[in-house]
Order: sequence, then structure tokens, then C-alpha cells
Amino acid sequence: MEWSRAHGCTDELTGMLCRRAMKPVADLVEETYNKDRHDYTVLVMDVDKLKKLNAERGRAFGDGVLQGIAACIRRNIRSTDYAFRSGDDEFQIVLTDADPDSADAVIERLDKAVQDALDGTRTTVSRCSVWRSECGGPAQVIELAERRLAQSKREKKKA
Repeated sequence: MEWSRAHGCTDELTGMLCRRAMKPVADLVEETYNKDRHDYTVLVMDVDKLKKLNAERGRAFGDGVLQGIAACIRRNIRSTDYAFRSGDDEFQIVLTDADPDSADAVIERLDKAVQDALDGTRTTVSRCSVWRSECGGPAQVIELAERRLAQSKREKKKA
């Protein structure tokens, strides 16, 4: 999170990196990938039905949910990883130097922590992940992650 302090790009509500920081951080992580061939993973999380939650319980409650998720993310990622609030109800996490097994371990731990934090709020989180080695570059990683997230949300609605 040193990057955010150095560049003044922090989300006011959650204290996470803001969307504006995504491109420079992606470039930095990609440079490391190209040099050392250390894979990285992008995890996208979206709070389901946040608008409905805000309408039913108030915006302050919804903000508290977002702050709780952000705290869970910070507690469950390494200091070398990056976490962003990339939209109203969306978070993106870059797990650096993370092969699929180590990334899966972080994702499982994070899933449990977030679900525990959401207990009693009547909301859930949709999520997906993409490994850098699956794609041609950082833009393609984000694009694939967003497509997978949209698919995950469609499947949840059907269920």
C-alpha cells in the first residue's frame, strides 16, 4: 500500500487503492512478470445486491459492509499484493508472485473471512480469478476477469 501514499490515490471510504491506480500498478506488476516470469493472479470481487441493501438498511450500513470487506482483504493479503476499490461495489486484488496453488490458498482464506464478515447482512460476494499466464497481458487479464465475474453473477441469478 506504499504506492497509494506515494501517489495520493486512496479510496476515501475503504482506504484501498483507487481505480486510477490500477493501470500504473498493472504496468509495474507486468514489468516484473516479463523480467522474472513470476505469475500473478487478479481476483475480482463484487458485492451482490448492494443497491438493494442500501435501500433497505441505509447507505451507512452499505458503507459499513464495504469497509468490512476492505478490512478483510487487507488482513488476508500479503504486503506485496495490491488491493483496489475499482467500482461502487467492486474490489480487485492483484496477488503478486502467485502460482495457482498459492493464489488459491489466499483466495480460499479471503472467501471465508469475507463470508464471516457478511454473516447477518443478507448479502453475498461474487468473485472470480485469472492467472496472468492465461492471457496475453494485463489488459486481457482484467477483461477476462470481468467476463468471468459477469458470468458468475448470471449463474447466481439463475440459481
